Amino acid sequence: MLELLANHAAIAIENSRLFATIQRLANTDPLTGVLTRRKFFDMAEHEFQRAKRYKTPMSILMLDVDEFKQFNDRFGHQAGDLVLETGRFTLHGIPAQRGCIRQAGRRGICRCSARYQP
Repeated sequence: MLELLANHAAIAIENSRLFATIQRLANTDPLTGVLTRRKFFDMAEHEFQRAKRYKTPMSILMLDVDEFKQFNDRFGHQAGDLVLETGRFTLHGIPAQRGCIRQAGRRGICRCSARYQP
């Protein structure tokens, strides 16, 4: 009986781990780790509602890399990927209590943040 319970627990733990992996793969870009478009807009709506509820400011910040296609063509996609990753780290480093980040098209990164006191 104890062995059966242990087997069920092991299956439940593995299912939980697999679900978390699937969620991460479905909601984030594999290169930069930023949110997919759908997940970003879901979280941005949540942040908007939170800012509205607590009557606090909300900001949207976008980094747009001009001539990004030419940069990729000249220096290669690995260098372009590094630029996008650097942009993600830059936006993650900006102080905010909450927020979400996503890649904006092929040449930019966007961050949405609300400041609030629960």
